[in-house]
Amino acid sequence: MNRFDPRVSVIVITVFLLSLIFAMTLSAQVEQKTQLKYKTKLELPMADLIITELEVTQPGSSKGDMIEFSFRAKVKNDGNRDIENNFYLTIEIKSEHEDRYDRTHNYFKFTPLKAGLTRTYNGKFTLQKASVSGKTAKIRGWIDSGGTEEFPPQYMHVQERNENNNYSDIITIVGAYTPYITSVSIDNPVTRLTIRNTKSATNQEIYIAGQGFGKEQGEYDVALFPQSGGSVIKANIKSWHQGVIFFTIPKEVETGTHWIAIVNGNTMQRKSNQIGVTINHKGGTPWSEIVAYWELLNNAKLIIHTRGSGSEYKNTSTLKMLGNIDTIYVPKTEFKKKLIGRYRYLLQNFASKDTGGMMLSRKWNGGTLNDNQLEMKIIFESGGVEAKGYFKSVVKGSNWNDGLAPDIDINNAKIGVIFNFKNVDRKLDYTPYVRFSANVNAHDAAADWFMDLFMGNWDGQVRRKIQDGLATAMANSETRENIINSLMDFLYLLIAGFDKNDDIQNIEFEDGKILFTYR
Repeated sequence: MNRFDPRVSVIVITVFLLSLIFAMTLSAQVEQKTQLKYKTKLELPMADLIITELEVTQPGSSKGDMIEFSFRAKVKNDGNRDIENNFYLTIEIKSEHEDRYDRTHNYFKFTPLKAGLTRTYNGKFTLQKASVSGKTAKIRGWIDSGGTEEFPPQYMHVQERNENNNYSDIITIVGAYTPYITSVSIDNPVTRLTIRNTKSATNQEIYIAGQGFGKEQGEYDVALFPQSGGSVIKANIKSWHQGVIFFTIPKEVETGTHWIAIVNGNTMQRKSNQIGVTINHKGGTPWSEIVAYWELLNNAKLIIHTRGSGSEYKNTSTLKMLGNIDTIYVPKTEFKKKLIGRYRYLLQNFASKDTGGMMLSRKWNGGTLNDNQLEMKIIFESGGVEAKGYFKSVVKGSNWNDGLAPDIDINNAKIGVIFNFKNVDRKLDYTPYVRFSANVNAHDAAADWFMDLFMGNWDGQVRRKIQDGLATAMANSETRENIINSLMDFLYLLIAGFDKNDDIQNIEFEDGKILFTYR
């Protein structure tokens, strides 16, 4: 049996150790080559955009609904490769009480920039007044390729070594108080409402809308500046918000065109732009007051006379109101009888009573009229012949003859005129509705019997013709003007502060009242 030789063991161990050392050396060399390979990949030339400096060089100034700031920015290509495309600088903002930055509409274009170089940019950016007016905000710059587009095209793309270092340091800015007014809720507000027997006041609330007003009123006010010069008056503030301010206009403000602006409440210096508004007053009176004053002051009288010389028609009818006597147009009263001829009745001495003959009322047959209506009741005196009758036959060449048609007595005559008032081009006007009632009889019994026998309903035709004539008279433009002028004289007396020199803007009728908006 052979004995174990120690020399063999030594040789085996030596060979194993040498093999292990070789394997470890080879592995280290492979790892070193792999690391060198990746290291070479990471160190490929790449650009890297950074903002080394961002500074606001001038405080904000008002530009409409924006605030404009001047700034300086230094931009560097901190990489080892040139930027061959355009890139952009953008301003982002985080206003008070906001949790995140929002990108603004400000984009500034940069042309290609070589590796390692820095470029200084001086420019201006604008921010909404609502974001910075009178309060603190934080801004920062952000620089990258294709800044105006979420997915820029390939030719605009800048590959960077580090995509997480594109923001500048944060800057805190305090915007000057520069509110901006965009609109007013009512172009023609009313400052004073004057109704007879009620207090003169108005609670008409209006508002201005805009930006950067501030959440609270603080040291500022809303003021009204007369464009024609005069006293500046502060508005009565109801509530104050960032974009809207509610207020009422004091009744002391004169009518006319004014500027509205936000001012420093102590110095009255204007802090905002100004917006124009025209101030009106509104005044009115119940129809019942007009009726009462009419009864107290008026000695009105209506005289209808259409007879000239003989059978000649000649209108000399008059209407007397408030001492003024005006002519009113009353047409002829005629009707035809087939195969016989024509009848003509000319009115003479047909007049209302001297006392209480013409009255105004708010009742029509016991019912209340509409808000825009007033009734005039006219009661006539009776006595003598009110209508002279004439007849003209169908025979060619015949003349009017007063012996062939009876004269007419008109007794218990009453006229009711409902005035339907309306606003026509900012002037008071009306459409009349006339109703005439009377006992119509021939002047003697024989003539009356004769007319009834040969001409049925002749008296109804006379009434209807007289009614139509009165309706025409009341609708005539000159008559309407005279009646309206007399009525307006009453209104100038009854509505405090309302006179002939005021410019009427609107006329309304409500709750039994007539209302005028004027300045």
